[in-house]
Amino acid sequence: MKVLIADKLPLSSVQALEALGLSTSLRPELTADELPSAIAGVHVLVVRSTRVTAATFEAADALQLVIRAGAGTNTIDCDAAALGAIHVANCPGKNAVAVAELTMGLAIALDRRIPDNVASMRAGRWEKGVYGKGGGLLGKTFGVAGMGRIGQEVASRARAFGMKVLAYDPYFSEDRAEELGVKLVSTIPELCVGSNVISVHVPKTDATTHLFDAEAFSQMRPGTFFIHMARGGVVDDQAMAEAVGRGHIRAAADVFESEPKGSSAEYSGLFRDVEGFYGTHHIGASTSQAQEAIAQEVVRILRHWLETGEILNCVNRSAPKSAAGQLLLRHHDQVGVLAAVLIAIRAADISVKEMKNAIFDGTGSAVATISLDSAPSDAVLAAVSEASEHVLGVEWVSR
Repeated sequence: MKVLIADKLPLSSVQALEALGLSTSLRPELTADELPSAIAGVHVLVVRSTRVTAATFEAADALQLVIRAGAGTNTIDCDAAALGAIHVANCPGKNAVAVAELTMGLAIALDRRIPDNVASMRAGRWEKGVYGKGGGLLGKTFGVAGMGRIGQEVASRARAFGMKVLAYDPYFSEDRAEELGVKLVSTIPELCVGSNVISVHVPKTDATTHLFDAEAFSQMRPGTFFIHMARGGVVDDQAMAEAVGRGHIRAAADVFESEPKGSSAEYSGLFRDVEGFYGTHHIGASTSQAQEAIAQEVVRILRHWLETGEILNCVNRSAPKSAAGQLLLRHHDQVGVLAAVLIAIRAADISVKEMKNAIFDGTGSAVATISLDSAPSDAVLAAVSEASEHVLGVEWVSR
C-alpha cells in the first residue's frame, strides 16, 4: 500500500509508517496544482497545509484515505472525496496546547506592547516612559469564542492568570462549563460587551463566516484586546483593521482572509502598517511538540485502519441517519452467512446503510449489526433467519 506525504512530517513518523509495511513517498514540495499528476497509484494521502482539490480526487485511481495532519479540513474538498467514496480524517486537538500558548502570548504582548518595545530598542531608542504603562490581566475578563479543545486550553490558562472567563459556544454544555469554571453566554454581543480580552477558536463554516464583523467590533469595550486564532474568514479583516485603526480596540491575529503562499514571501497585506495590531505568520500549531503529536496521530490512524478497517477521526462520513433501525443478527462465524443474509435483504428491496460484524473470541460466534433504510416485515425476518443454517437469531430494533 502506497502512502504519499505531500507536506513535511518528522522522519521518525515516516519510519513508523514504513514499519507497518507501507510504502512511503515524501514529497513536501508538491503544490495543489501538482497533486493530481502525482496521485496515481496512491492509497493514502497525508497533507498538512497543501490544498486537496476536486481535481486530485478525480485523478485518483486507488485513493482510499486522506489524512489532514492537523485539525481543520477546510483545505480539503471533502464533498469531492465523499463522491469518490474516499475517507477524510484529521488529527484534532493535537495542536491545542500550542495554539493556546500563542494566544496567551499575544494577550500579554497586547497588554505590555512587547513587539513595540523590541522594535524601539532595535532602533536604538530607550523609551521606558512610553512602554511602562501596561494595564495587567489579573482580574480582567477573558472571552473565548469556541470551546473546543483549543478554547478549553485557553480558558484554563486564562484562569491560571487570575482572570474570569466568559465563553460563547452554542454546542457547549452548562455542566461542562461549570466544571471548567467558565460562564457561558448565548450570543456574540454578550461576549463582546462583557470581555476585556476576546480570543476566537471556532471552525470556518457558512454560519461562522464573518462571525466577528463591524457590528461585533462596535459592541466591544474601548481598549478590548481581540485575538483571532481561528480560520481566515471567521473574522471580517477589514472591519478589524478599521476598529484598530480608529483606536477602539487593539488586536492580534495568526490567520487572515488573504495570506501569502508558501513559507516565505513578501507581505503587503491589509495589516502591514496598522498601528495597534500584531500579526504572526500562521504559526499557531508550529511547535515541535505539536508537530510530533500530530505525526504520532497520523501513524495511529493508519495503524488502526490496517488492523481493524475502521477510520478514526473521519470527518466526511456521517452516521446512517436515514436508517429506520438495526437488524441484529447472531450467527456462527462461517463463510457465506452474511452473503446469504444480504441476498435475502436485497430480495425485499431494502437498502443496507451500514454494517458491522463483531466476533466473540474463541467461540466461533458473532453478531452482525445491519442498519436498514426501512423496517423488514415478518416475512423478511423469517427469510433472513432461514438464509443459512448458521443463523442463530434475528431481531429488529426500530430507531
